[in-house]
Amino acid sequence: MSAGCDREPAVVRAVLEGEWPAELSAHAATCADCREVTVVTAWMQDVARAARSEAAAARLPSPAAIWWKAEVLRRVEGRRELTHRAVRPIELFERATWGAVAALAGALGWLEADELGEWIAGSELAHALAGPDASLALAGVSVVLIVASAWAVASGGRKV
Repeated sequence: MSAGCDREPAVVRAVLEGEWPAELSAHAATCADCREVTVVTAWMQDVARAARSEAAAARLPSPAAIWWKAEVLRRVEGRRELTHRAVRPIELFERATWGAVAALAGALGWLEADELGEWIAGSELAHALAGPDASLALAGVSVVLIVASAWAVASGGRKV
């Protein structure tokens, strides 16, 4: 690789300014290094021009607008946090209520299982299930109620 031509800085200046002295133009036509510098410098000028026009087309918002949007978002997030903190006790109370309802339903089912069994056995549903399957129906209904209660407690009583 050669060290290059001594006239390269003058060729770069001529390409950038667009003014070519006659002797420099004649030299650049015969010197391979200077021809290459001419091509590369012109290409770099085109790239810089394109970058400037793209930057002008995609203007950044002013710093004041960016700050204003950030401030609005900060306030919204602050209010969201306050709302979450204010609603949290209500959500906990809802879950505790659903848990108490599930526990009460389970306790009543356990304590009154005999009466419930007789009531179900005397119902149309038990006759449709043919007598001995009444306990199976009671077990199925109990499982469904327990699962529904557990789901209600887990979701906080809200529909998901």
